[in-house]
Amino acid sequence: MSDESAIVRDSEGKPIALYLPVERLKPIRQFKRGDRVSAFAYWLWEPVGDVGDNSCFWKPATVLHFYYRNGDGWLADLLFDCGRESHAHFAYGLKPLIGDS
Repeated sequence: MSDESAIVRDSEGKPIALYLPVERLKPIRQFKRGDRVSAFAYWLWEPVGDVGDNSCFWKPATVLHFYYRNGDGWLADLLFDCGRESHAHFAYGLKPLIGDS
């Protein structure tokens, strides 16, 4: 995979997936329950699709569970600040929130 994001579209051109760049040589940070992170909110991105600067789709969340699954690697279950739970977020796509209270 390249270092740039890739958007997958269905036959009608509607965005159905966004693949984020992966830093394969960088070790995955180990998160624990209660850690605060910023994660890509796919449900906000999906109806809109790529807007160029997709940073508006990164939202704060709390790690509920951090685990390893064969074939997928490190994953996290999250509780977003809006109250929505999300399961099996790829850990390489999480950014620690520094100084979040």
